[in-house]
Amino acid sequence: MARSVIHGDSVEIMLHEAFLAFRQGNWRQDAAALVHRLMMTILLHSTRRVWMSTPGIGPICKPYAFGRSITFGWLPIPSTVPVTAAPGDVAGVRRCYQLNGQPLVGHFGTFGDQTAPFLEMILPGFLAKCGSASLLLIGRDSDAFQRHLLETYPEFAGRVHSTGHIDDFYELSCHLSACDLMLQPYPDGINTRRTSMMAALAHGRPIVTTSGLNTEDFWAQSGAVAIAPVHQTDAFIDAAEALLMDERARTRMGAAASMLYQRRFDIHNVVNTLHNARDKDKLSATASETA
Repeated sequence: MARSVIHGDSVEIMLHEAFLAFRQGNWRQDAAALVHRLMMTILLHSTRRVWMSTPGIGPICKPYAFGRSITFGWLPIPSTVPVTAAPGDVAGVRRCYQLNGQPLVGHFGTFGDQTAPFLEMILPGFLAKCGSASLLLIGRDSDAFQRHLLETYPEFAGRVHSTGHIDDFYELSCHLSACDLMLQPYPDGINTRRTSMMAALAHGRPIVTTSGLNTEDFWAQSGAVAIAPVHQTDAFIDAAEALLMDERARTRMGAAASMLYQRRFDIHNVVNTLHNARDKDKLSATASETA
């Protein structure tokens, strides 16, 4: 970084996550959180522009610029899973997991330390209330989470399935496309840095998710997702049940999800945003030279 500044390079950085929080773990996390903030200070000292995967990163990072004039821009994360599934292969996936033609409900994620306990709060109640649905857990460590869930709730055996880690993007696209509904709760609320949400949107899936401190305002007005406040488990389950009972509503929401993705998050939007920023910089430079 220092070498780039010495040579006059224009340095831009992309922030997907800012830093760990204090007092939310043991002393090791607090130590790491302190180091993260020192690193952020060093980065911002040598940076001209900061791109953020969600606007909420800006207010918590700007104090570490210590008054330097830095441009903060929003650059949402596109889906990492191309929409490539063929209808015949999607139907094959559904046959593997569906129970007597009933709805197939999915969750896509990594089942990590933050999300897994949150899912444990929601999924048993959902399965109990929506007794006809099968649940498909997609992603890394989904098989371990399935085993744990069924050890605790053996009555759901035969209705809960998992893929484990899927390396092949085409196969992953088929599994996402096979789901009638996606349950995507997040402990801090849905926001635009969630690549699992981006994949569900890109595949035009109707989605039930959560709102929280990091949720951007546009989600509630988008019509592309059903939202329940974080930790309001009953409201989340009720929203999922209502969508399962209304195929037309799922179809409308899926179409809205696909449209929202294309309008806001597709990789073409990322490229256009970067090009527009570059063109604006060129205009500013030209104006400065002619002043």
